[in-house]
Amino acid sequence: ANPGVLRPADVVRRAQSASAAAIEALADVDRAAADVTRARALRRPRLSAAARYTWRDHPPEVGTGVFTFPLGDRNNGEYDVRLQQLLWDGGRGTLAERVARARLEAQRAASRDRTLGAAVDALDAYVTLLSARSRRLVTDGRLAALDAHRRIVDDMYAQGLVSRNDRLETAVRVDAVRDARAAIDDHVAILRAELARRIGLDADSALALPDSLPDPPDAPEDLAAWIDTALSHSSSLRAAAAAERAAREALRLTRRQALPTFFAEASHSWLQNSTLVHEFVNAVAVGVQWDVFDGGLRAADRDEAAARLRAAERSREEARRAVTIGVETAWRAWRRARRELATARRGVDAARENLRIVEDQYRSGVARSSDVLDAEALLADRRFAVVARRHEAFMALVRLAATAGLDLESFLDASSREEAER
Repeated sequence: ANPGVLRPADVVRRAQSASAAAIEALADVDRAAADVTRARALRRPRLSAAARYTWRDHPPEVGTGVFTFPLGDRNNGEYDVRLQQLLWDGGRGTLAERVARARLEAQRAASRDRTLGAAVDALDAYVTLLSARSRRLVTDGRLAALDAHRRIVDDMYAQGLVSRNDRLETAVRVDAVRDARAAIDDHVAILRAELARRIGLDADSALALPDSLPDPPDAPEDLAAWIDTALSHSSSLRAAAAAERAAREALRLTRRQALPTFFAEASHSWLQNSTLVHEFVNAVAVGVQWDVFDGGLRAADRDEAAARLRAAERSREEARRAVTIGVETAWRAWRRARRELATARRGVDAARENLRIVEDQYRSGVARSSDVLDAEALLADRRFAVVARRHEAFMALVRLAATAGLDLESFLDASSREEAER
């Protein structure tokens, strides 16, 4: 295989790394990771520093009318350095970090599901483009067949065996097929630009494409095996499970909000003041903060967290059901597409034989030129049907693999390796 040619696995790779959906999904993951960092930071020591210098129009003083007592210098500087450390918060910080981590895991799974969907859409655009190129080849074949038939008509017309109408009818059919080819060319140009957009490239980027759609990789026939794979690999299921864990940890967190918080603080400060005996002060303090009564806010938070947990539990169950149904739907679509592809291929063989017979009959004067043109059009339609059914069969397998949670890049790389070995 030509390494410069864009293969299905390459489309998946680019869509999952450079498409708009991939970039947005990565940003969502980064935001969730920032929440983990924020939760962890709340339990770490905090060091703060402040300094300033003050100019006054007169020094601070107090007096009785006769005597005045200075309180400080007219102009002075000061600074304060303070180190704070949380000693105990009833485990709220640990639970908050667990909640953030579970939400991060859920976001990663949801983002993977989102980029997987973008990859499937990009593959659909890729396969549609290759199918349009295949239709172009079929149309070229039609023109070649019509040109051959026109030569036969011209020869028979020169011998006085057919009427002028046969020549006109053949010419009109050739023009119609050429118009169809021009329409396909326009469609190919649009599809090429759309594919480039879906894989994160400019619309006018050069794309090296294969001559035809590669065969799909081998896949198991057993529906139960596909469902088992989906239940253990589906990103949507992983996201739902992580969201449920986050909701459960969040409920535990609300149940500890009533506990007090103990903290320690060490500070070093300096105040420029000639009236003070000690301008430098070092201090250590321990403290407690406890909201003894909050008017029912904590109870409301617990009720809300419990409701979110119930919803998350049901969402996980619904996700499991949806994945099971989705896999079966995709599996049946794949089997149906393969059956229809086999039928379409047999239809091509039958239409090809029919065209051969009609052409022989035309040469013998038994059939009309319109019969030959109709037989050629039927063969073209059957070939177009093969292209369409092949597209559908390939994408049905891709959607089945995506629904089952498989790594599409590795899955499609297998078909590239098989094609190279052949």
